Amino acid sequence: MIDEYRQFPTRNGAQRALHRVISLLGAGRAVLTHCFAGKDRTGFVVATVLEAIGVDRDVIVADFLRSNDAAPALRAQISAMIAQRQDTELTPEVVTWTEARLSDGVLGVREEYLAAARQTIDEKFGSLQAYLRDAGVGEADVQRLRAALLA
Repeated sequence: MIDEYRQFPTRNGAQRALHRVISLLGAGRAVLTHCFAGKDRTGFVVATVLEAIGVDRDVIVADFLRSNDAAPALRAQISAMIAQRQDTELTPEVVTWTEARLSDGVLGVREEYLAAARQTIDEKFGSLQAYLRDAGVGEADVQRLRAALLA
């Protein structure tokens, strides 16, 4: 997962999505972000937005790690969906395969994940501000975002 997070900042569409989220939030609009489990790409975007407005890194990481609280329920929901499929015979092999892919390592998050994404930003862009500028997010956009979220 660390390798995945390293790639998030430079993945096709990542900066465009971040620009859109920041623009909408800065305009006082609501935003729904999601991905498969709601923790990886979503976590990266939310952490980046929070850092952009000056939220303390420890607070961002603590919020990100709260995703781990949802792992058991997510695991149960995915397992139930697989069990209900009519086109899949639940052989011991299928159960083992499913359980391996629903481990805490896959469904959970670690502080190192966000650190890997931030390392990519620092290495490729020099700073978060430069990354945001490259995404088309200027200082005025960040000020509007800060005013909208911290008002």
